[in-house]
Amino acid sequence: MTIVSRALLVCGALLIGVTGTRAQTPLVDEAAAPSEPYQGPFAYDEEEIVVARSPAEPVALDLPQGLSLRDYEASPTGREAAVIVEDAARRQQVAFWAFGRDGFSRRIDVPAQTRLVSITWHPRGKAVFLLATTERGSQILRLDATAASFTPTTVYSSAASLRRLVVGPRPFEVNGEKAPVLRLFFGEKLASGAYALRTVTETGKGLYTVVGPQRDAGKKNDDEAPNTTIAASALPLQFHPAGNQLVWEDQKKCLHRLTYAADNWGKSAPLGRDCGHTLTYTPNGIAMIDWQPGQPGIRIKGLVDNSDQAALGEYKLDSVPSQMPDGRGVIALTTNGAVRSLRYLPISVPLADVANAWMYMESAADQQAFVRDRGLFRRLPEMDQLYKLYDTESYQCGAPDTRVPTRPYFVTTDLFWELYSAAFDGLFIILEREQAGPAFARFVAAADAELARRHPGSRMAKAFAAAHAVLDGRSESNAEARLIVAARGAEQSLALQETLDFAQFKPRGHYTTDAQKRYFGAVRYLSALPLSAEDTAMLRGLDASVGRAATDWIAVYRPFIASSRLDLVWGGAASTIASHPDTRGLRLFPLSWGWDNEALDNVVDHADRPAAERIVTRDGGSRLLPSGLDFAAVAGNRLASELLSRDFATYPNLAGRIAAVRQRFAAAGGQSRSSLYDSWIAALATQWADSTTASTVAGPVWNAKRLQTGLASWATLRHATVLVNDKTVAECGEGGFEAIVMQPPRGYVEPDPASFAAIADLFEATIGMVRDGRSLAADAAANARLRDGIVRRLTESRDSIRKYQRIAEKELKGETLSAEDYRLIQYVARAAEHNFLIFSSLSNPQYALSNPDPMMKVVDVADAPGTTRELGVGRPLEWDQIVPHGGRSQIVKGGVYSYYEFASPRPLDDAEWRKMVDAQPRPDWVARHLSANVLSCPARQP
Repeated sequence: MTIVSRALLVCGALLIGVTGTRAQTPLVDEAAAPSEPYQGPFAYDEEEIVVARSPAEPVALDLPQGLSLRDYEASPTGREAAVIVEDAARRQQVAFWAFGRDGFSRRIDVPAQTRLVSITWHPRGKAVFLLATTERGSQILRLDATAASFTPTTVYSSAASLRRLVVGPRPFEVNGEKAPVLRLFFGEKLASGAYALRTVTETGKGLYTVVGPQRDAGKKNDDEAPNTTIAASALPLQFHPAGNQLVWEDQKKCLHRLTYAADNWGKSAPLGRDCGHTLTYTPNGIAMIDWQPGQPGIRIKGLVDNSDQAALGEYKLDSVPSQMPDGRGVIALTTNGAVRSLRYLPISVPLADVANAWMYMESAADQQAFVRDRGLFRRLPEMDQLYKLYDTESYQCGAPDTRVPTRPYFVTTDLFWELYSAAFDGLFIILEREQAGPAFARFVAAADAELARRHPGSRMAKAFAAAHAVLDGRSESNAEARLIVAARGAEQSLALQETLDFAQFKPRGHYTTDAQKRYFGAVRYLSALPLSAEDTAMLRGLDASVGRAATDWIAVYRPFIASSRLDLVWGGAASTIASHPDTRGLRLFPLSWGWDNEALDNVVDHADRPAAERIVTRDGGSRLLPSGLDFAAVAGNRLASELLSRDFATYPNLAGRIAAVRQRFAAAGGQSRSSLYDSWIAALATQWADSTTASTVAGPVWNAKRLQTGLASWATLRHATVLVNDKTVAECGEGGFEAIVMQPPRGYVEPDPASFAAIADLFEATIGMVRDGRSLAADAAANARLRDGIVRRLTESRDSIRKYQRIAEKELKGETLSAEDYRLIQYVARAAEHNFLIFSSLSNPQYALSNPDPMMKVVDVADAPGTTRELGVGRPLEWDQIVPHGGRSQIVKGGVYSYYEFASPRPLDDAEWRKMVDAQPRPDWVARHLSANVLSCPARQP
């Protein structure tokens, strides 16, 4: 099942096939979307430890003469190390070292009858587990980490000798246990002298052999029993940071790794080529520490980039070093002559504190990009909707599964920009279909009849006759109409007897049905008519019903457009932001002239403007097409201005023109009038604004992402309003033994609360427009239900975005996120996908839920002789970014827009764009951060 079909079945099973009256809209079907929040399979109430940062400088604790260490390990919190110390009289203590030079921070005396040989921490730092020998054999003990005296509980006892104690970092669902429990792994000596690697739960239950000479008696080799790896002898060494891969050592001191595959052990494989080396994973899982007895220092071996670096060569480490949880250092015992010291020693490991780095390193180049930029983008082949990325760790990799390591999500503003664009587009299409279309048909029919009767043979009579023929599907009967429908390019208008660019009448945007194509061609043709004073007087002299129909048609679009640059034949004042008058006369329709149009108009050359405003080279060459970067720079984006530096050098006046428009834009707050279009433009300025507060992800990738997000969102706005927007023109798994419970993915929200707030405000403005606006359906009852349903969906979306805004605010303040916050992040697709599908269904006359059009779209925004500037939105990109996490860092993944701009000899429609998008070059400032790899699914351990 594809993601789309799953979403339709899950979110809209009751909506599909709604073919009755429009009152049967899915927008008012309460059963369509559960009101209860989705809890999901992950236990976000699991306590999460916060890791302290390791000391920056080495620290040494010289041990008094006669005091020795039996074992030691750094705490999972990084705040101390637990140590077994023994004096010359063989008296033992469990001691804790907080990296002070003066001694241990606390000590616990061990009874004489108990001999401790090994110590290891509980994964959450609450307790230590101890391997002890007594007169009766060996024991595994658990001691509370805050205990004041030696009062342990016994986990497991054996008459045999036990060796090497390792605690599995993730719990298992064990029969007989009320909740998932940890497993402890150890070597138990056999009569032959070999060891069997065995495991028992932290409560002392479920004993079995993981690796050994033979399977346990009575254990069947089927789905209800643990798989046993057969080996002559085995001892545990360490778990991979993911928690499901055990490293063990055989009798020849060769290492192997054994993976727990969801609900049972898989096959074991060799680890490393050299026996006698002790290899331990770094906490980030992308390197290993290689320690060899008798050799100075350690070697740090990269698993992704195959690097091999010596470290700590000035020290001889007496035993395997214990790594700090943030990966920035090790605890080691050293000997220098007669002095033995317990030391903390800093080391340098790439991405040391990035806890889940192993999940994202598909190549050495990826690793270099994360080291350099803290993030990167990835292609998402075949993906055609942004929200689908937020299913990739579930439905593309199998059902949501707590037994599989899962990458955390990154909630981006892009997801909600796209949701708003669906709402805006849906409402635009409804009102166009229900109100504007019929009003335009009345206007054209009335004007055609009046002109044919009163002014036969005039320019306007011929033009309206052609538009009427196009609209009614009678283009074959009218030569001018045939030119409009053919839309081939610059040709002599038979009605006007002057040249028109008929390519501008080619249907594009959402105008894909035959009726929509006819409407687009007719509207665009009439909107482009150059009206003389005589033409204007003629039209104004027609029957008043013609003017009323025209104003009814125009009024539908008012909430969706900025003011016109030109005065209109019937009502409407020209925009106050246009810095240069348009000499082309009046127009029939108020083509939108917002701050984006004004920005683009001022950055291309116009031969009739003063020399100080000409955008030309020193040799007189003209800049004919603008760039989306020009508008972003006007709106205040610093990166856009930096990327334009070459153009600034080429065109001496360009920087000054951008600065001048920028000053006016900022003073107006991005508004030209009170409309959704202007509010969207103003919100883009928030998305583009430089932020000094979001230091958690600050860097070149985030800068590029913010610029790309705004440009792509702007492209979707222009795409939705392509019919009514003016343009700049330059002149010139089932069953098994036990399920392992992996760590729940704890994601992150893009730390940009201002942009989330701006998008929520757009939804708020749209709610007001729908409540106070025009009818959405002819039938009063259907209109009321449809209006209420749309308002409810808009309100749900607004409230959902506010929740993510508050999470982003908490992140910036360094506050701890709640279990509900993490659930909201992991299941963000539910916050966006359902309403996205609902809003997209508004384009369907029956409002039936269906697969939405792919998000890839293209729109033309400016023209020059023989060419046009196209803005394209491509397939979504994945954004992988290092973010703070529990005192360390982690990488999260989210969906973002991809943006393109290029020159085309003619306007393109979406179908043409979707055929070429995958081969289209990306902007350099995005491509430089683009990985050549897609992520493995599920995450692959290096």
